[in-house]
Amino acid sequence: MYCLLRPFWGQGLALEGCRAALEYLWRVMELPGIIARADIPNTASIRLMERLGMRYESEDGVLVKYVLGRPGAPASRYSLIDGPAPARSTPARARPT
Repeated sequence: MYCLLRPFWGQGLALEGCRAALEYLWRVMELPGIIARADIPNTASIRLMERLGMRYESEDGVLVKYVLGRPGAPASRYSLIDGPAPARSTPARARPT
């Protein structure tokens, strides 16, 4: 879970923090996958999950669910990818929700 005050939106902080957390979860915790949820109207968080390489799985009318499998782990219910999405030269521009 993360939250940024409005003055810090659009600086790439959430993307950078999430990438660092994923790196820790893959290398140290060796988790098989990650599940993330966001309120459906929160398009900035949904875009962030997609930029991290997460794949849409479902929604229940309130929350949308994205998943990401650990790189190199056997495919299960998680979407398997080659690892966190590569860094971009320009930071994400979050929009108010």
